[in-house]
Amino acid sequence: MAKGPYRLAVDRREYIADSPLYIAVSRVNEATGGFLDRTELEDIERSALGVVKFQRIQPDKNGVTPPPTDLVLYKQDGSPADTSNLGLARAVRVNASDLRNKTTGLAPLEPGDTLLIQFTIQLEDEKLELSLRPRIVAAPVIAPPPSVYVLTEALQGFVGRDVSRLRLHAASALPTRIEHPDLFQDLGRGHVRREGLFVWHYARPNSPALPAASDPDVDFIKVDRSGGAQLPDDR
Repeated sequence: MAKGPYRLAVDRREYIADSPLYIAVSRVNEATGGFLDRTELEDIERSALGVVKFQRIQPDKNGVTPPPTDLVLYKQDGSPADTSNLGLARAVRVNASDLRNKTTGLAPLEPGDTLLIQFTIQLEDEKLELSLRPRIVAAPVIAPPPSVYVLTEALQGFVGRDVSRLRLHAASALPTRIEHPDLFQDLGRGHVRREGLFVWHYARPNSPALPAASDPDVDFIKVDRSGGAQLPDDR
């Protein structure tokens, strides 16, 4: 392309059949190797919309290669989208389970398949075509951390003595939500960082007779697989 190289990127090389995919495409910043931000693109690039197509590529069966199957992205209301559009310098999320066979309405992806992602966009008199082929696998791509998490309460002067008690305990816990510090630029660099947000709830009494039970000191402790413990910063 006259304006420079472009890159289509996803956040992983392998997915399970119901995991989310994060997709982005933009012009490459040749100084950093990442993506150019949307503000750095030309007007024609910012206004253009490309088309994303998905196909299921099955492995050979008894020496015969099945033909590719077109997949359609289904919307949240359960209806198929007419087309899947994507602009430059934008990161979007697609659930693999929402890629379905339009005839049957079923999500056919299964371990051993390859997902073909094709992106096409017209920029003035030039046509840009990019593609990727992530694999579908059986095992979770990002396994739970092999750690134990413990939440303790320290009650000062509770019924005449100091008490410490265990309130929450979780082994190899999965986060409530996964967040991305800079998803778009990480996709451009080829290394997507993730942060896990854990939201845990538990009941605590509101007792005027036992004020220590209503306002305890709470500590969160992590013990990893080597036996080392990560304690709160103030301990």
